[in-house]
Amino acid sequence: YSIQYGIESGSPEILELINKGHTLDQCRNAVRWAKEAGMETRAFFVLGFPTETPEQSEQTIRFACELNIDYVVFFSYYVAPGTALADLALREGRCVDFVAQNLPSYVPNTYGDPEKLRAMVQSAYRRYYLRPAYIRRALWRLCKRPELIKNHLLGFRFWLGLLLARHRRRIEPPSD
Repeated sequence: YSIQYGIESGSPEILELINKGHTLDQCRNAVRWAKEAGMETRAFFVLGFPTETPEQSEQTIRFACELNIDYVVFFSYYVAPGTALADLALREGRCVDFVAQNLPSYVPNTYGDPEKLRAMVQSAYRRYYLRPAYIRRALWRLCKRPELIKNHLLGFRFWLGLLLARHRRRIEPPSD
């Protein structure tokens, strides 16, 4: 069995802004109880909410690592028209085209350069999935359930794409 959580942020201020309705302690308890019940845990986190600072995004990444969930996904915030946050988002940031995601993404003014947010999302994945504790647990899961090898190979392909994209940006001359 598995359970998925839309935790979204590790910042109490952001959770309040988006009216999430849960606290960090409630998330800790829910994940702990699921693990104690033998369930696989998955969670979704969003970086770059309106007014969110890079420091608050860091809080989210640290919180995800603290929870030690089996699988996490980090998204950058997407402005959904008609939602309560849409007006605030457009006042406090701008939409840009992140080609890797193939849809417009939002960048809060607190980030300045859109590349800072993209780098933060990539950093979140690296910092989460390259932790020794995560790697040990993933190898243990593969030993117990070899059918997961396909999933891990797909994950490796995703990682390789992230690393190659980072490397290409480093060696490409800036375009003016």
